[in-house]
Amino acid sequence: SGIEATRALRAEPSTAATPIIAITSFALSGDEQRAKEAGASAYLAKPYSPFVLLGMIRQLSPEE
Repeated sequence: SGIEATRALRAEPSTAATPIIAITSFALSGDEQRAKEAGASAYLAKPYSPFVLLGMIRQLSPEE
């Protein structure tokens, strides 16, 4: 599942700081909280605007 994948990425030193956006097509009550508790940086439920996703990516990307 995405939650388990997020936990696994956070547990690995090489990916622990990688931004993770959890995207779901079937949002249930409490899903956002569970994703954030697992280590997701952001949460987005479908349908969503591509501009919102792009904004999240820009916000989470490190400045160069």
